[in-house]
Amino acid sequence: MDSINEIWMAVLNYMKPQVSETAYRMWLQDLILKNLDGKCAVVECNNQMKYNIVSEQYKEPLEAAFEEVIGFHVTVEITTRDNTPKEEVKPKDTHLLPTEQPGDIHTFDTFIEGYSNKFAYRAAMAVAKDPGGVSSQTNYNPVSYTHLTLPTICSV
Repeated sequence: MDSINEIWMAVLNYMKPQVSETAYRMWLQDLILKNLDGKCAVVECNNQMKYNIVSEQYKEPLEAAFEEVIGFHVTVEITTRDNTPKEEVKPKDTHLLPTEQPGDIHTFDTFIEGYSNKFAYRAAMAVAKDPGGVSSQTNYNPVSYTHLTLPTICSV
């Protein structure tokens, strides 16, 4: 093998039977070998998501593929095209714990009653109006923990 492209094609051909066809097309096929020296192979991804997956799932298999193809171990370094570090996006925590102040978002006034939740909504309303079942002469709460528990508690 004379060129970096021939080595890279051999590495990809080695990887192809090691993973599913879908995984190959999704994660490996579009990778670009940017540099190869005696110790390191620099592989470039086109976006941050692919970088995260390839770094976590395919770095070691790529190193094994290089070793098989060229006969010695090289460390694979994964990069992205823009090479700018991306901040990790953390999802907003919209779930409130029962000990937190729910404010006005978890009330029966903001709950949307629909065909699929009509029974649960009416049961929760009944419990909120008569906690403990004093007027109905029952001493238990028939409503298990559901998405209506917090509005029930807020209404009491």
